[in-house]
Amino acid sequence: MSQKADETTKASESIPEKQISLDEYFEISRALEQYHALFYKFWEMGKPIFDRSMSTCGVRFNEKGKFVEFVFNPDFWDRLSQPERIFILCHECLHLLLNHGERAKGMFNALNHDVCNVAMDVAVNHMLVNSFGFVRENLPVTKEGCWVDTVFPKNPNMPTDESFEYYYNRLINQMACKLRKQMNNGGLGNGSPMDDHTQLDKCDVSEIVDALQDALSGEEKLSLEQKIDLTKEQKNAQAGTTPLGKILEVPNVAVPKRSVWKSIVRKHTKKWYADNQSEQWARVNRRFAAIESEFILPSEHEVEEFENNRVEVWVFLDASGSCDKLRGRFFNIAKSLPEDYFHVRAFSFDTKVHELNLKKSQVIGGGGTSFSAIENKIQQLVAYEKRKYPQSVFVITDGAGNAVHPQHPDRWYWFLSRTSTRFVPSQSHTYSLWEIETADIAKELGARR
Repeated sequence: MSQKADETTKASESIPEKQISLDEYFEISRALEQYHALFYKFWEMGKPIFDRSMSTCGVRFNEKGKFVEFVFNPDFWDRLSQPERIFILCHECLHLLLNHGERAKGMFNALNHDVCNVAMDVAVNHMLVNSFGFVRENLPVTKEGCWVDTVFPKNPNMPTDESFEYYYNRLINQMACKLRKQMNNGGLGNGSPMDDHTQLDKCDVSEIVDALQDALSGEEKLSLEQKIDLTKEQKNAQAGTTPLGKILEVPNVAVPKRSVWKSIVRKHTKKWYADNQSEQWARVNRRFAAIESEFILPSEHEVEEFENNRVEVWVFLDASGSCDKLRGRFFNIAKSLPEDYFHVRAFSFDTKVHELNLKKSQVIGGGGTSFSAIENKIQQLVAYEKRKYPQSVFVITDGAGNAVHPQHPDRWYWFLSRTSTRFVPSQSHTYSLWEIETADIAKELGARR
């Protein structure tokens, strides 16, 4: 074959055999938006692809472009009505949002791969009907898909709002052998997935989900949380990506109030102190002069006057599994904020945020770690309570988590038990937790000298 003919052949092979027109693309966007902004935002961040190697449909991650591809067999696409196309696209979006690929990695093997796929679809299909307004009877393509009545026909009391791990365990315990035989018959048989999950566990969508969180408004995020109970949906998922929701006791000890907190806020929030007072916070005890930090220790010339209005501080304590041995230390640091100067609202978090009462010696957590969950919670409360963004956000953590893009990163203060600042936004303020714990001691020692 000549070089020119070879180039022509390669060019023809690279041209998709089918493409969605611009009008059709926007028509799908409008239809997706009717169900939730989540779906059309995912659609805008992804790309529709037609590929005959895909038996029906599925999603895969484009490593080069860092976006999700919604992949359809063109013949399968042509057989679908528009409502069925919308349902399937929303179905794929929920697989991604719920991180099914990552959560199922430990389950994917030759024996139970199909069982896992069925369990995922049962959870997603019922969620679309229960929470997002889809009507199953209007979707012929789903007639013999994965529903509790098709997958568990002998159990009429099977719940329709459980996590995929719940359905997976029920299948493994009760129906694995029978289902395996049924799945080997091929096709969209009774209780069979309508999409292909073979690429789902290779989809690293963390950056896309972070971008999605930025794209959704506070009201949209709140409505999504109301539709999807992530605590239930992810309760059995692998550590590091899911909340545990476990009540963790903290030793009840007397904690002195630390005046050092005033220096932190005064340094960065000019609204709360006069500029001519700032120099009085710049004298560092000589024992700590070698510490390289933006931290300013209070001097013996501390000014006690403060504005009548207390500074509003929302404190978020890392209660993830990696901080299990630190939770008492974190809790006591939060208790050391003086109420005369601060209005404190306390929370603990893993990949879900829980409001706390600092008078009760317990936090809630134990799962993975998500810093983006903090911003999501703030936006939800801002929208739900019709309030302004908090003046100060204190995050007390070991620094291991995920990327976060706060609306006001300059109002975030990170107090770290170690030197990891990978996920701290550049406009935020970073401190060593050790410095906070020793600052008042340093001040006392300086006064005695």
